[in-house]
Amino acid sequence: MIINPDISVVLTAHREGLLAVATLRSLDRAIAYAAKYGRSIEVLISLDKSENLTKDIIEIWAENKADYTQIFINNFGDPGMSRNHSIQNSRGKYIALLDADDMFGTNWLEHSIAAAKADPRNIIWHPEINVVFGESEHIFCHVDMESREFDAFAMIAVNPWTCLCFARREVFLQVPYSRSDFASGVGHEDWGWNRRVVEIGYMHKIVRGTGHAIRRKTVSQVKSASAAGTLPVPTLYFREQLEKRAMVAASRRLLGPLEAIEAASVVPTLPAQ
Repeated sequence: MIINPDISVVLTAHREGLLAVATLRSLDRAIAYAAKYGRSIEVLISLDKSENLTKDIIEIWAENKADYTQIFINNFGDPGMSRNHSIQNSRGKYIALLDADDMFGTNWLEHSIAAAKADPRNIIWHPEINVVFGESEHIFCHVDMESREFDAFAMIAVNPWTCLCFARREVFLQVPYSRSDFASGVGHEDWGWNRRVVEIGYMHKIVRGTGHAIRRKTVSQVKSASAAGTLPVPTLYFREQLEKRAMVAASRRLLGPLEAIEAASVVPTLPAQ
């Protein structure tokens, strides 16, 4: 096994069946591309309540990759818990998440680690575009938190980023994914995680020139969570931002035009770096 890999790819599999073949081929291409630049990569696969076809496809793919691949047979029934378990067993400096019915762009791993090394701030990296296929077909572009187009308050109502992100391992250990509990009204583990890391000072940014293929399922954890009326784990970030906005509004009534403009420029604030 690789002792200290640069990147740990955490692949979560459930019941994807033959779709996992395309996922694994995309992973092979991304690993081969990154290897040209001297990157070392391990793969950790969680088979979470997987049926025999998905299990067989994964195990056949891993037959000649034992030097850098670990497979875990789990019974979580929860994508967040599956990811947490694999991350806890990982050894890479960086984590790249992948689901067994989605696909990496070939340059994703290499360009992500290059971006992370070039910018040492607390950042969660995302691809620039997502080609969505399956139940619906469209192009979904991620927004960069440092872009003028970004609205921090939009995170209250929508999830601006998919779960297939790239970041230092430490942030996943500091902020593990939450367990979905529909009975208690808690779901959308990736949306909740995206918001919680902002609360502790991380930014979400895009890696230019990269993309993923994302499957939109007829039946999915996200749709089940929405149908159950669940919400992500609460965060204080938006309350703090709203309080700052209220303070600015009050200052506009009390201060002159110049001071009001200066005050307005701080809302909403980006995470401290």
